[in-house]
Amino acid sequence: MRALSSTVYAITLLLHRSAPIIAFSPSLHHKFYKSSPPTRFTHQRSRLDFSSDVSNDVQKPIDDFIASTLESLEAGTFEGFSLKGPPAPRKRKRKGGQTESDKQAIEERREKLRGKYKQITGRLVLLEARKKRKRTKSDSELYLQTTIKYHLATDVAKNWKVSVQGKENSEVASPREGRNEVELGLRQIFQAGEDGGNLSEWGAHNMDRLDIIGGQLVTSCGTYELQLQPKHKAIFKPTKKNGKGGAKTQAGESNLSHDRKKRAPLSPSSPFFQALGISNSDGKPTKGMASKLRQCQRFVEIVANLVDASPTTPSSVRVVDFGCGRGYLTFSLHSHLVAKFESMDVQTQGLDRRPKLIAEINGIARSLGDEYDGLNFIEGTIGETNVQFLDGNVLPGTSEGALKIVICLHACDTATDDALWFAICHNADLI
Repeated sequence: MRALSSTVYAITLLLHRSAPIIAFSPSLHHKFYKSSPPTRFTHQRSRLDFSSDVSNDVQKPIDDFIASTLESLEAGTFEGFSLKGPPAPRKRKRKGGQTESDKQAIEERREKLRGKYKQITGRLVLLEARKKRKRTKSDSELYLQTTIKYHLATDVAKNWKVSVQGKENSEVASPREGRNEVELGLRQIFQAGEDGGNLSEWGAHNMDRLDIIGGQLVTSCGTYELQLQPKHKAIFKPTKKNGKGGAKTQAGESNLSHDRKKRAPLSPSSPFFQALGISNSDGKPTKGMASKLRQCQRFVEIVANLVDASPTTPSSVRVVDFGCGRGYLTFSLHSHLVAKFESMDVQTQGLDRRPKLIAEINGIARSLGDEYDGLNFIEGTIGETNVQFLDGNVLPGTSEGALKIVICLHACDTATDDALWFAICHNADLI
C-alpha cells in the first residue's frame, strides 16, 4: 500500500510540473493520503482560486453600492441608479471611407457584445396591489423598477417590491420587508453569467460577471459613483453633495407613476391648437386630428434642434412658410419661437394662393392676442411674394443679425424647387 501511495504521489508531482493548472483532487487526497500534500503544491492551487485579491477589490465596491442603495431606500432618500456595460463599437472617420476589413472588425466586435449588458436603470414606481379582490385607489405597492438593456438583445424590465402603501397608511412605509427582494435582484445583476440570473434570450452567450464597468447612485443626499474597471482601481465613492440636507423623498415629491408623460415642445391645449380645431381645452386631439397634432409637435422639434445648432446669434427672427395652407405648422413654429426668444422680435409670414383661406387664418391669428401680432398670412405665389421680407427692408426693427428660416412642406408642382431657390438667393440660415 505504501508503494502504491508513493507511485500516485510521484505521478501527481509529474502532472503538476507539466501542467500547473491541474489542481489536486480532494477525493484523491482523502483516499490515498493520511497527511496533507506538500506546501508547494497547495500554494499553487490557491493562486488559481477565483477569490483572488483582484476579485475582492471589485467585490467590495459592488457590496458598498448595494448596501448604499438599500440604506437610501430605507431612509427614503433614494432617487435612482444607473449601471453601464461595455460601449458599442463606433465607426472611425477615415479619408477615403472605411475598408472592408474595418467593417468586418466592427461586426466582429458587435457580435462579441451580443447579450452583454448595455445599460441598467432603476427608479421607484407605484403599482396596483396584487392578489386583492377589492382594490381601492389608495391600495398600491412601491416597487423598484429596473430596466435592463442588452447589446443586440431584447430589453427586460423587472419590478422588485419595496413596500406597501395601503388604506391605513397614507405614507410610504418603511421598505425593510422588501429589502431581501431588492438585494437579491441587485446581486443577480452583478452575478449574471454565474447563476443564470438576468440573462438575455441568448443565455450565457458572451456574458461575464464583470460586464458592468461602472454606474451611479442618486439620492437626495448626494450622488455616488461606481467604477469597476480597471479592476485595480475599482471604487465606490461620493461625487456630489445635494443641498437638501438628506431630507426624505416623499411619494408626492417625485414621479412614481408607471406611465411617463411624453415631453413635447408645445402644450396640446395651446390656444392656437383649439382655435384651429386640433385639440380641446383638455389638450386631447379632436376627432381625426391626432395625427396632425403629432405632426406639428414633431415638426417643431426638428426645427427647434436646427435652431439650437445654428452658429448664428440672432438679434431677431424671420420665418417664411411657402404653401402654408391652413397654417397648422406656421402657427406651431411661430408659437415655439416666440416662447423661446421672449425678448426678441419674431416675425412669421405664411404664403398661399387661396384668398378665402388667407382671410380665415389671419382672423384666427388676430383673435389670439399680442403673442401672434408678428404672424401674418398673405395671398400670392413664391415668385410674386414680398422678397424684401427676409432682407429686412420692409419690417421695422429688422437688423443684419436676423435668423432667417424658410419652410415649405408638401408644396405642389414646382413650388418646392421655387422655395429652395428663393431661400438660397436670400441667404436663409435654415431651409
